Amino acid sequence: MREGGGRNDRRTYVFAADDIEGRRPFLGCYTRLADGESRSPVHNRLREAVLFGPPHPGGGLVLVSSDGQEAPRLCVEYDAGPARQEYPDGPSEPPASGAAHMSLGPGIGSRLCAVLGQGILIAFVVGDLAVLGGIPLGQRVFPVIFILGSTVLIATQSSWRITADSAGLWAVGVRRVRHIPWDELSQVWLRDRGIRIDRSGEGARGAEIYGVVAPAWLNRRFRRRPEALRAVDGIRALQADPALRPTRESAPAGRGRPVGLPLLVVNTALALALLVFG
Repeated sequence: MREGGGRNDRRTYVFAADDIEGRRPFLGCYTRLADGESRSPVHNRLREAVLFGPPHPGGGLVLVSSDGQEAPRLCVEYDAGPARQEYPDGPSEPPASGAAHMSLGPGIGSRLCAVLGQGILIAFVVGDLAVLGGIPLGQRVFPVIFILGSTVLIATQSSWRITADSAGLWAVGVRRVRHIPWDELSQVWLRDRGIRIDRSGEGARGAEIYGVVAPAWLNRRFRRRPEALRAVDGIRALQADPALRPTRESAPAGRGRPVGLPLLVVNTALALALLVFG
């Protein structure tokens, strides 16, 4: 068993006993300690466990293991919600010949928030110059820093994308598109700040897409599953079962384009206008 990758992925993943590298979880669920005590989870570290209960979606489960600490102690956990099957049973049907690529990216909510955020920045600068008549020079520094600093978050929220095709993964970040071939894909994680894709091989560089995960309290408030978590689960399924992967290579236009540099130019112009004329 192994805990998830951070505050936004708190599920416990259950693996078969012969899956010693933890590459293909067959169940995922949220767990609680039987004694009600809290522990510091050891993220991304496999540990041996004994599973009690029917291993199928919706079944009641109990996991007995070591807590993974330096001074280990017995750890008894039970599922706090329905267990979810990570991968389908039996062999997967291969995609049809020429199956199109699959794109994973921001939802409509993230894009609306990005557009709204950029609109607020523009409205603030225009309103300050045209309506308020400017603010003192000493008070312009903080708005300028805020405008420039928000560029990365807005760009990521509006344009992050991971495309899976026959050649591997294409990850769109703030400035560039990174390619990770299937045979070099090591693992994909959902971190507190975003998605991390590890690439095998000496000196190989993976991809990191930050700022794509909403705060945990916001996801709980709206009872929604983050799109980034859906993307991670989808990539793990494709990695585990090559028969699910698309058989057609995607066109460059279909992989998405980073908007970080164009947006930085726009926000730099806004910041300069506020600093000089505000």
